[in-house]
Amino acid sequence: MNDPFPNFSPSVLQQAARANHPPSPFWNRLKVGTIALTSLVGGVWFLNLPYPLIFLICKKSSES
Repeated sequence: MNDPFPNFSPSVLQQAARANHPPSPFWNRLKVGTIALTSLVGGVWFLNLPYPLIFLICKKSSES
């Protein structure tokens, strides 16, 4: 019975371990910070959209 996995050299295994490690905590913080900032800016943009009924009410009250 043959071994289905080839024998790799230790240097190749170390290179694979370096390439397949999870990202550093800095990148996770950067990603979360970017999402939070984008959400905040989008929320401000959404809240600043004009609401047509408010304009109609203000227009009617200013004409009177």
